[in-house]
This record gives sequence, structure tokens and C-alpha cells, in this order.
Amino acid sequence: MAPSVFCLLLGLSLSSSLASSLGVWSSFGGVSAKSLAKQLFEIRQQERWNEAQEVLIAPEHEKDGEDGEQRDERSGSSSVGMLHSYEVHSEDERERILGAALDHRLDIWHASSSRIDIYDAFEPLSSISPTPLESIPALQVEHQMTIQRHSHSTSLLEPTTAWNLSSLANTTYHSMYHPLFEIDAFLEEVIALYPNTTHVSQIGHSALGREMVALSISAQGFDGTVTDKKAEKVCQKVRKEQEDGQVVVDVEEASEAAGNAHNEPEPGKDKKGKGKKGKKGKKGKKGKKAPPPRVDKKLDFVIVGAQHAREWIATATTLYLAHAIVTNASDTHSLGNLLDVFNFHIIPVPNPDGYDYTWETDRFWYKNRQQTTGGAKCVGVDMNRNWGYKWKPTAEGMLKSSSSDNNSLDVSTSTKPKFPADPCSHWYPGSRPFEAAETNNIANFVNALPNVVAFVNLRSYGQMLSAPYSFSCKRMPKDAEDQLEAALGAAQALRSTFGTAFKTGSLCSNLYRAPGNSVDWMYARAGVKYSYVAHLRDTGTYGFSLPERWIRPVGEETGNMIKYLAKFIAKKLNREL
Repeated sequence: MAPSVFCLLLGLSLSSSLASSLGVWSSFGGVSAKSLAKQLFEIRQQERWNEAQEVLIAPEHEKDGEDGEQRDERSGSSSVGMLHSYEVHSEDERERILGAALDHRLDIWHASSSRIDIYDAFEPLSSISPTPLESIPALQVEHQMTIQRHSHSTSLLEPTTAWNLSSLANTTYHSMYHPLFEIDAFLEEVIALYPNTTHVSQIGHSALGREMVALSISAQGFDGTVTDKKAEKVCQKVRKEQEDGQVVVDVEEASEAAGNAHNEPEPGKDKKGKGKKGKKGKKGKKGKKAPPPRVDKKLDFVIVGAQHAREWIATATTLYLAHAIVTNASDTHSLGNLLDVFNFHIIPVPNPDGYDYTWETDRFWYKNRQQTTGGAKCVGVDMNRNWGYKWKPTAEGMLKSSSSDNNSLDVSTSTKPKFPADPCSHWYPGSRPFEAAETNNIANFVNALPNVVAFVNLRSYGQMLSAPYSFSCKRMPKDAEDQLEAALGAAQALRSTFGTAFKTGSLCSNLYRAPGNSVDWMYARAGVKYSYVAHLRDTGTYGFSLPERWIRPVGEETGNMIKYLAKFIAKKLNREL
């Protein structure tokens, strides 16, 4: 393994203050990267041990809080929030609730045609919301909001060998959530245990300069094959441009996306969606069609974790799936036999800055952590509205028409969203497509893969498996029949594990219109026919605070979903699996 990769996996997620104190943040000073990374990891482990001891020996009243409030055993501090769940009975009621929430910048956790969840972090909802919202009945569920600042569990302080990653069934790793540097340690140990089938690619830097990585798993191994070289070459180009301070945006993609965003017709269609004819009566030029998968190559299957930082179960599940894929095919719950046909490419932490922020500062942070343009005081872009297909500069979609600036909830008096979207909004899509470095990195990585036939973006929560489109509830992909047939079977396979029911359909119909979504770009621009978004457990009882005891069950049932999708696709493409 290259020293740079080893340093990435164990060193880069440590705090800048720790690295600076060792004089190595900007240069290695002649020390080998592997040795340095090991030192940093050992120091960080000792630091966490000392912090844990302070918590463990603290008086009981300090552990539970002066007011007797129970403190989470894995948190550095805690506070109570309230989740308000509204049962929606009509479209008008849905518009009223969402309009009030959006006007007052409330944190909307979930919004479907039948239910809306709004989270209030510290104070009763009635103290910050308009009176009309108070009159609507809501189920109120108290949530323990934990701000992870220090150590979290004595088991995490043990050496990584205690995780026993050689066994999927017996490992303790999937019994808890992990901070960023322990995810790096997991990847390092996986590639050490399975060097012939795993490879880590550095796919670019985040907004704050963290390395983004993809774990590739292939039964053919990584011995300098054409596929591996091509992907690595593209990623090296991305890293070089980012280090030089260049804006890494595919100009063709961005211009196409910006044009579509302002309601320009797709190639070969007029504004009403009908085919255009040229002077000789021929149809206009159609959009670029993805080439068919090569029969002499393995099929590529891409799985991406939580683009929204607070969706921890999505990140944990990508790690479980990676472990299940590399594990021997004879082991219980192994997905290893899928490597007979597929190469898997897993990006467990597509939003490393935001994910780290949920551990250090704000557990329910949503966006990435880049500084927005125009000197805006607010930070972050909603990565899953920043993709270059049907991108729009306004955070529209939840409402048929966003509520006006006044407190009126009368939909008839509502106005369209202002231009551009509020940078302080959870759903700020950025000022241009692919403005977020993270989305650009993922897109470049996927474009470098030669045979991508499947894409699954893991999210939470809601228990849904959704196909394109997200930007429109009226448009249907030409491959909708195959997409939904596969989704129905995958949902049934998932349900057969523990009885968890998943809803299927297009992403727009399951939730709401959201332009600039990754699933639309993967299907319409990258040409990945079987593109999905999987919203994992639950349906709102815990929301984003899903207890750790559910990590393994969610991983196992999601593994069955992935297995079904893989077998369905292999059969459609005449591959034997």
C-alpha cells in the first residue's frame, strides 16, 4: 500500500491542532508517512483514553447533569430536543405546515405526502413558530440530542485488532457509530486484511481540505489493470487541480445543467417536451446515450453513504456492506459471491467535513461546511441539490409555491421562491451546479469507471427505495418499468429479513420535488440505468438518532436489498450469478 494512502487512512482526520503540534500539518520533515500515521493514531488513542477516564471517574451528579438529566454514555455533552410529527390529511394542510416551517427556518427532518417531522432543538415549538402551526395536532417525541466532543465508549479505546474485522459475524465494529478517524482506521485494516481484493482511491479534497476516499472491491484484484489506472489517473488530475486552487467543474456538465435548470428543453425536444424536427423533417439531436456494458469486463456497482452529515446510519451501513462484500462467501451474511460479476465502489463518507462536525459540534448538521459565495454569513451547501442535472438556484420543491415573507399561510397568496435561495437554508443548493467540491469529486470518480450499471445512495430516514426522477413528479424515465420492477423485488428481499417494510416509487412521488439530486444525475448524465436512493430505518420514532443496536440489523437487511438488485441486474444483462 502506498504511504500516502496509509497516511490518509490514519492521519488526516485528526485535529489540526494535534498535527500542528507535531510540526507535520504541511510537511513530513523526513519522517516516513507510515511511521508518522502510526504515531498520530497512538497519540489520539491515548488522548481519547485520558478523556474517557475523566468522564468515568466524574461524580455521579456530573455524569447525569446538575438537573438530573440523563447523559448519553457515549457523549461529551447532551441536551434535549423535541420532534413534532404531523399527520397530513390534505395537500392544503401539508402546504400550511411546510410553509410555516420554511418561513421560520425550522428543521424539517422528513416530509412526505402523509407525514411531516419537524425538529426543535432546545425550546418548545410554540415559542418560535407561528400561531397557525400550534393549532395543528402533532405527536411529540422527546429526542436526546448528543453533541459528540470527546470519547464515546471504552470499547472504542481498544486497539483496532479488538474489532476483529476478519469475521463479519463476530466483529464488534458494527455495534456502534464511529467518528471519522475510526472509519479511516476501519478502511486501513480492511485493505490490510484483504490486500488482493481491495483498493482505496483518493478521489479529491473536501471544501475544508480533507481527503475523500473510495473503497473498491474486486475479485480480479488490483494489479494495475486498465480500469484501475484510468480511475486513478482521473482522481490524480482532480487532486492536482484542487491543490493548485483551481475550480474543478466539468464545464460541459455545468452548462448543460444550468440550461436545464432554467427550463430550457432537453436535446431533441421543445419546451413542451415534444420532439423537434429540422429543416429536412428529421428529429432533433438526442441526448448522449450511455454505451452498453462491456461483456469482457466486470460490472461496476457504486454505493454512496450519507451526503447529509447527520444521517449516521447511512454511513454505518456502507461500512457494514463493505465488510460483507470482502468477507469470505461462505460466512453468514456475506455478499462475497456478488464479486463473481460485480466490482463494488463504496464511498462511505461523501461529506467528511459535515460528518466530522456532527461529532464535534452539532449532531444534526445537514450540509457540507464550505463557505458560501457572496460573503454570506451562513455555511454549507446541500450536496444532494447541487448535482448538475436539472439544478435550480432556488431551494424549491417541498411546496407547490413557497409561502410568502409574511406570516400568512394562505397558499393562494403565496409567491414563488426568491432568487437565489437563502444560503442559511438547510436546502441551499449552491450558486451553481457542482459548486460543492464533494459532489464534483464523486461525479469525476464515477465518470472514470468504465462499466457502471448500478448506483445506490444510502440515506435516512423513511424506509423507502426510490428511483428517478427527483426533479419532477410528472416525468418518468424510459427505464421506469425495469427500475421499479427491481425496486419492488429488492424491497421484498429486505422485508424478508426482519419484516421491515419499504415503500417504492420515484423519489419525487415518495417525498417531494428536489432539483439537482444525485440519483437524477447518475441516471440522466452518467447513464446508470439502475440508480436508486434508499432511505433506511426508521419512520420517525428515532429519526436521525437511530440507536446503535439497529446498525447490524439495518446492515443485514440492506445487504439483502443490494444482493437482490445485483442478481436482478446480472440476469437482465445475461451474466451468471
